[in-house]
Amino acid sequence: MIDWPVYPNIDPRSRTFEFTYRVGADCQRGTPLTTGMAYDGSLGSGTYPGRGPAATVRKNVSTTTLAPASGAMVGQALTLSASVTGGANGDTVEFYDGCTKIGTGTLTGGVATFAWTPDTRGAHSLVATFPATLRADGSESAAQSVQVAQADVASTTTLAPVPGAQVGRASVLKATVTPAAAGGTVEFRDGAATLAEVPVPANGEATYSWVPSAAGSHAVTAIFSGRSGVTGSIANATVQVAEAPVDSVASSTALVVGANPQVGVAGTLSAQVTPGDAGGTVTFRDGDTVIGTAAVDATGAARLAWTPETEGQRVIRAEYSGAGTVNPSSDQESVQVVAAGTGGGTGSADSIFGS
Repeated sequence: MIDWPVYPNIDPRSRTFEFTYRVGADCQRGTPLTTGMAYDGSLGSGTYPGRGPAATVRKNVSTTTLAPASGAMVGQALTLSASVTGGANGDTVEFYDGCTKIGTGTLTGGVATFAWTPDTRGAHSLVATFPATLRADGSESAAQSVQVAQADVASTTTLAPVPGAQVGRASVLKATVTPAAAGGTVEFRDGAATLAEVPVPANGEATYSWVPSAAGSHAVTAIFSGRSGVTGSIANATVQVAEAPVDSVASSTALVVGANPQVGVAGTLSAQVTPGDAGGTVTFRDGDTVIGTAAVDATGAARLAWTPETEGQRVIRAEYSGAGTVNPSSDQESVQVVAAGTGGGTGSADSIFGS
């Protein structure tokens, strides 16, 4: 116990007391709170409620931040997230698109969310607002400009039937993409093995000349990559492949890549098929990507213009389709494509594959 003597006629006639206090969660903010005192001494006791200084606890200073929002599309829900400092669990956050209130969220752990489904495309100015409460001042986030795109259109891909497939004979795989337009690629697969990636032309029909290497049932898949504004899609089909005919004639294909391939510079790919009067077509590929298809003329030659788009080591492949009783064959060459104006690339011939 501590005594503080107070004398009526000599110093010290009074004492000054200093107190600290803690603001509790239920303390009123922004309102003058009265204080008082009570004492007990040898000359008696006294209580003086409301005689002390008024104490005003100011409201919390709040800040509101709207998290970046991206990928907004018409008709698709996008989660908006706002972080608030100075608020309390259960407080409300309001979300605005321009001057229009689009929804509210409740603070949990300092974060409030709202699922926004825009109904118009274009630029939208989004703001998150924290209204003032009994314990905290209000605040507002900076406006955020969000671009809302038109929702992607769903595509469908169908595989045409592949009748009469035989080992060593070319069969046409045709995938039709709807809605039809140029853009994207179709990847053809035989089981897990990629056969080719074919650019989709304006009519939406991607084709590839497929030469099965084994008889039996084949699970063929066409995978459309999608394009701007259009989602991807997949088609599956089971193709029965018969054994190779007994009267078939072997062929050979020799690929020639034009000298000095350069990015953006048109060159020529050519292939010589033997026997020369076999007919049919040659498909030229850059890795898995189909460059194009050319008919085999009466001399056995097939030619195609090629403008490389990227520099680096490329594997160019020529695949002869076969015709009549003449079996398919192929050849490939590894070439170095250089940047335009930097000189020619070099190539090395790979093996020739015959059926």
